[in-house]
Amino acid sequence: MVDFSLSPDAESLRDLARKFARTEMAPHAAECDRTSRFPEEIYRKAHALGLMNLNVPTEYGGSGLGLFEQCLIVEELAYGCGGMTTTVIANCLALEPILLGEPPSRSSGSSRRSAPPTSSPRSASPSRAAGATRGP
Repeated sequence: MVDFSLSPDAESLRDLARKFARTEMAPHAAECDRTSRFPEEIYRKAHALGLMNLNVPTEYGGSGLGLFEQCLIVEELAYGCGGMTTTVIANCLALEPILLGEPPSRSSGSSRRSAPPTSSPRSASPSRAAGATRGP
């Protein structure tokens, strides 16, 4: 039988995002929607907690999270406010073409990702291979 339980690290990420969504985002969501206010203070807190720029590789100072972990975080944040979550995740979307076009490493002469061109670029690492794949 397949075990679908979360790892302790994944549970910790989920719980962090869940708490943030319920205590920081949800209480302000309706007011921000009503007044079209950009809640900069909430985004600064999300960034400080590591809930933004989820796809930045560790070698560039990011978390290097896989797609599965990113999905756990996004799902929890979206509960708090879909609009704020869209803005949080827009950074990941905008950064993806830069990551995909990364030049070869200076030290090894090879690209950071070693996946064949026909596979999903995010499935190159073992943690990502077990996660979700991209849609069409």
